[in-house]
Amino acid sequence: GSEMCIRDSINIDDGGSYASPAEHLIIRSLTFRNIGSGNNNDCLKMSGVDRFLVLDSEFDDCDAGEAIDMVGCHEGVIKGNFFHNIPRNAINTKGGSSDILIQGNRFADIASRAINAGGSTGEPYFRPIDATYEGARIRILANIFERVGQTSGASVAFVGCDLCVFANNTIIEPRTYIVRILQESQDARFVPSRKGYFINNIIVFNTSDIRSYVNIGGGTAPETFTFGNNLWYALDNPSFSGPNISNAIPAETNSIVQQDPQVDLVNGIYVIPSNSPAMGNGRDVPGSIDTDYSGVPFISPIDIGAFKAQ
Repeated sequence: GSEMCIRDSINIDDGGSYASPAEHLIIRSLTFRNIGSGNNNDCLKMSGVDRFLVLDSEFDDCDAGEAIDMVGCHEGVIKGNFFHNIPRNAINTKGGSSDILIQGNRFADIASRAINAGGSTGEPYFRPIDATYEGARIRILANIFERVGQTSGASVAFVGCDLCVFANNTIIEPRTYIVRILQESQDARFVPSRKGYFINNIIVFNTSDIRSYVNIGGGTAPETFTFGNNLWYALDNPSFSGPNISNAIPAETNSIVQQDPQVDLVNGIYVIPSNSPAMGNGRDVPGSIDTDYSGVPFISPIDIGAFKAQ
């Protein structure tokens, strides 16, 4: 498709009529660059948008806003995009957003949260207005994360998120935290951040860059989360014996510690070879996963990370 250079943000919404969402939209092959003037200016803002696709686009320097900020959006797919040089969060899925698939994207140099699965929304702006969660069934699959989280961020923050899945991602040199589990909307009607999955991920990191592997805030339900079948590889500590996740989260199962996944850090090629310890050591993904970062079909037993072994 053709490429456009956008000098102002794109705002798509339902006109304030929550019963009639904007829907059936395709955003494809656009370039969002140098958006905003130092305020909360998003590259792409969507409120009350259902059944949408955001494909094959580039988001670069969204000033003091988010690359994609969703409030009350449903049944969408965000795929094949490149997010980089973002001073805040790359993607927000808040305000009652649900059933969003975020797959096959690359996130590089995101200062705060690459993906805010949930968030913090004023109560009048939820869609549906009586939603009991910030986000639900957000599925984050087969993405690449590079150098994310310099300002107390994380590759993923589960924030008032119900039944959200972060699986088969490749995380390279993360900063501060790997995962955050938070609750920013405190009204009693909201379910706690709960029943999330962090599984089948490759994490290649320096221990010196990490404040803690998982940051847990109050009002959450970490005991309902599932961590497992991840591969943790410390570049600066050959004797690394595994992450101290938290006693509040059930013990991680079937994970691989300090075995080199054999990604190519020099050239930024994160496909794993057929003799990688990540090959065939994943587990089934809730809601399923069909293809890897490049669109190659996964086979069973599934590999760990964003790429099928080659």
